[in-house]
Amino acid sequence: MRHLAEVRRRQILEVALRMFAERGYGGTPLSAIAGEVGLSKAGIVHHFPHKDDILQALFQPLFEEVEGLLEGELGREELLEGYLEVMLRNRRLTVLLATDLAILNRPRIGERVWALNLRLRAALAGPGASLEEQMRAECALGALRSPVIFFPGADPGPVRRVSLESARRVLGLGGPA
Repeated sequence: MRHLAEVRRRQILEVALRMFAERGYGGTPLSAIAGEVGLSKAGIVHHFPHKDDILQALFQPLFEEVEGLLEGELGREELLEGYLEVMLRNRRLTVLLATDLAILNRPRIGERVWALNLRLRAALAGPGASLEEQMRAECALGALRSPVIFFPGADPGPVRRVSLESARRVLGLGGPA
């Protein structure tokens, strides 16, 4: 029974992710997700009492991966590479987060994204960083994110190469591109 409930939860999450990407978070009522999955709205609510709970379940693994990177005390190069790999593994979520601003307005999501971004920026800028160093770190994060977001169907190889090369240049890091 527990296995069936987990299968159903994964099915709901997959359908919700697709529908949020197609219609937007605000344009996707629970009843539409229920219809696609073959459940009643009450059936969805059994697994996810609120639509925000679906968002939380979708994004929680992504947030945990980023937190794991930040707790790993990685160097700047390793952090750049690790963060890019997280975004590439979670490409659909990364694109959704960047293209549906309603999601960032959800308290459990937007606040967490903001906090993680501050931690990423601080880790890339380094302790005691000047304002310009913090700005460069933020630009480096943008250099990593933009190809993932704006070229979602592109082969990961060129995305990886261009993103890392650009972020390294912004930070003044050498190394292979």
